[in-house]
Amino acid sequence: MIGRPSAWMPCLALAAAAMLAQPASAQHRAHTHGQADLDVAIDGPRLSLALTAPANDVVGFEHAPRNAEQEAAVAAAEAMLRAPAELFALPPAARCKVAAVKAQAPWPRPGDDAHADFTAQWDFDCADPSKLAYIDVRLVEQLPGNVRMQATVIDARGQSRSELRRGRIRLSL
Repeated sequence: MIGRPSAWMPCLALAAAAMLAQPASAQHRAHTHGQADLDVAIDGPRLSLALTAPANDVVGFEHAPRNAEQEAAVAAAEAMLRAPAELFALPPAARCKVAAVKAQAPWPRPGDDAHADFTAQWDFDCADPSKLAYIDVRLVEQLPGNVRMQATVIDARGQSRSELRRGRIRLSL
């Protein structure tokens, strides 16, 4: 029967894994200042979040660091992105623990000055994923400026999209 979750869960898992595994450049999203993208996938006990954000909205510039102050800004941004407990608040009843964190500055080589995006991925293992009713995305308020975040959620019910911004950080699941 097509409507049974067990019949389509493998497809959901595959779609979520593909979405989160693609590099930001492969996702063909428009690079828009003031807008970050957060992809959220829930597959069984695993909660995965993936961020793509213009460097200008994370560190205030879009070129490879040119001086010690800019290098410090990049290092601080990477440290911030590697601290999921400061970036996301999950319902305590879901009993989620951090499983993996990846954060990457956009400049693999000095002198790389094209439009650039920071990327990060956070994976959580949740003992009771049925209690994942929301995520407070505090990251929105930690980015400088007035950044809007387009959040796309894929879970057993399908796909949904929400916009987050300062003062509106709760993502309902």
